[in-house]
Amino acid sequence: MDNRANPRSRATVARKNVKATRSQRTILRELAKELCGVIVNVLREFGVPGADIDHLILHSIGTSRATPISDNVLRRFTELGDLIAAWQRDAKYLDIEGKPRILSIEGRGATFAALARRYMPGMAVIDAVQLACSAAEIGTLRGRKIALYGSTLVNTAKNPQSALAQCICHIAWLSQTSVHNYKANQIEGARGRIERLIGRTILANDFEAFQRQIRPQIHDLCERVDGMLLPLEQRAMRQSKNQRAVRMGIYLYTDGGLAENRRTS
Repeated sequence: MDNRANPRSRATVARKNVKATRSQRTILRELAKELCGVIVNVLREFGVPGADIDHLILHSIGTSRATPISDNVLRRFTELGDLIAAWQRDAKYLDIEGKPRILSIEGRGATFAALARRYMPGMAVIDAVQLACSAAEIGTLRGRKIALYGSTLVNTAKNPQSALAQCICHIAWLSQTSVHNYKANQIEGARGRIERLIGRTILANDFEAFQRQIRPQIHDLCERVDGMLLPLEQRAMRQSKNQRAVRMGIYLYTDGGLAENRRTS
C-alpha cells in the first residue's frame, strides 16, 4: 500500500519517528549525565571540594583548551621525558656498550647540565636534577655525578596537580579521537583514527602478575612509536606550516581500587 495515499499510515510513521527521536534524546541525556558524574567523581578523588566543583562546572561552560593550564603544569615533565630520551639515544651520552653513561652534573661537554639547558630551558640545573630524581628513574652519585638507571618513564602521579593535569590530557585526547571517529562515520569516505579496547574478566590476584608481564611489551611498543615519530618531528620543525601533534596513549584498566587490591593480595 502506498503510504502517500493513506494519511492514517503516514501519521503512524510520524508518531513512531517522534517516539524514536525522543528515546534517542533520552539515552543521550542519560549518557551525558553519566559523563558529568564521571568527571565529578574524578575531581572528588583528587581532593577538589564539592562546593568548588559546582562553581567550576558552572564557569567552565564556553571555555576552550586554546591555552590549557594542564599543558603548563605538565611542560617540565614532558621536557624531562625528552631529556631522558636524548640521554638514551645520543652517542655522546652512551658508553661503549650503548647504554646511558653516568654523567657529571655540571661542567664542559656531555653533562647533565648540557641536556638540561637544551631540553629544559629556563630551569636551574639544580631544579632539573631535583625533578629528575623525584619523577624518573634517575639518581645522584658521589662526585657530583648523576645516573639513569631505568626506563624513559616520567611519573606525574606524585602530586595532585600534575596527576590531575595528566588525567585531563588523557580525557581530552581520548575524547577527541572518539568525536573524530563519530564525525567520520557521518561522512562517506572519511577515515577514522585507531581506537581499540580489549577486555577480559580475570581473578583479582592475577592482575599484578599480568601487569608485570605486559609492562615490557607496552614499553617496547612506545619506544618503537617514539622512534618512528622522531624523524617526522625533526622534518616538521623545518617547516612552519601544516604541523599536527600526534600522540599515542596506552593504559591498563581494572575496576578494582587500592582497597580491593589490598583485600585480595
